[in-house]
Amino acid sequence: MEEATKKIEAFEDKWAISFDEFKERCGHDELPDKSDPYSWEVEEDFREWETAKTLKEHYSRILDRYTSVTSFVEAILGESEESGIITHTEVNVEGPITKIRLTKNATR
Repeated sequence: MEEATKKIEAFEDKWAISFDEFKERCGHDELPDKSDPYSWEVEEDFREWETAKTLKEHYSRILDRYTSVTSFVEAILGESEESGIITHTEVNVEGPITKIRLTKNATR
C-alpha cells in the first residue's frame, strides 16, 4: 500500500490535481498544462495513477476488514481465555475468509 500511496502522491505533485479531477479534465480536454489527453504520456499517467488508486483502495478495505475482524475476535476470545475456557487462539484472515482456531482447556 505504501508504494501505491507514493505513486499517487507523485502524480498529484506532477499534475497538481487529484486523480478524479485529472480524469474529469481528460474527458473535457482541459488538462492544466494544455497536454493532449490522448498522448502516450497522459494515457500512461492515467493508467498508472488509476491502478495505484485502485490498489490503495483495495488494500485499505482488506486492512480495515482485518483490523475489525481481529479486534472483534480478540475481544471475544480474550474473555474466554481469561476465564480459562480457552487456552490458545489463532486468527488468520485470508481475503474474504477468516479462520479461527481455538484450543479448549482440557481441565474444564
